Amino acid sequence: GARNALIAAVAVYPRTIDAVNLNTFNPLTATPTFHQNGFNIGMTEKATLSSSSVLDTTVNVKQYDVDIFGQGARPEALTEQGIGGNYFNQQTRNTRTVQAVSVLTWSPKAAAATHLVKVGLDLMAASYDGTSTSHPVEIRRPDGTLGEVISFGGPTLQAVAGTDASVFAQDEWRA
Repeated sequence: GARNALIAAVAVYPRTIDAVNLNTFNPLTATPTFHQNGFNIGMTEKATLSSSSVLDTTVNVKQYDVDIFGQGARPEALTEQGIGGNYFNQQTRNTRTVQAVSVLTWSPKAAAATHLVKVGLDLMAASYDGTSTSHPVEIRRPDGTLGEVISFGGPTLQAVAGTDASVFAQDEWRA
């Protein structure tokens, strides 16, 4: 008769790192904060359909999001003493993936040969979206006066998504 086995796994990964790259030349106010959130959920089922056939199915869902931001909205300042002001860039990045794979393995009985047949399907959908905003960076002369300002264009938006599908079949036989 038919027998089934189900395995599931869940992982969550929240993390916040304050004061990234804090050092002598990067004081706390000039460092970014890195914040991530995500999870991964996977399930695999092995169904023994008969003494000669097995169906393996795996489904996986993953999300991973990142935010990077400064300690405030003041322009970042590059001086001969180091970096001042606030970190100049803010980013958000979000990714999602869903994948399903199913494989049927079958060993038909034949008088003249032994066969091992596998047929399968793999579907995957993935997406990414993000934003990036850069604030001005000031370059200061040794006397503290403004030497130059680096300005960036407006915020950027990124978004991409795709779906892949594949099927396969194979037959290993021995006479």
